[in-house]
Amino acid sequence: MTITIASIGNGPSSEREDPKKVCQKKMIWHLLQGITLWTIWIERNDQVFNQEHWHESNLKHLIWDELIMHSIVAWARVVKFVEIGSFLERL
Repeated sequence: MTITIASIGNGPSSEREDPKKVCQKKMIWHLLQGITLWTIWIERNDQVFNQEHWHESNLKHLIWDELIMHSIVAWARVVKFVEIGSFLERL
């Protein structure tokens, strides 16, 4: 049996997930990978150039905080888009 992103958490593989949901999961996964790699890069630079070591729990919290911050910014863009759309409808 082949495990794909579409079949994770779905039960039998005969049931396929909505392509939009799969795309959203991929986007979140790629975003999380980017945030994690960037945070580790910054931590390593701090170790090499400033001789400062970050505790593992601080790294995890920072990664989580960055993901939440990205979500807040993305939601703000949606709200702004909706406000602009409703403004344009009133014209």
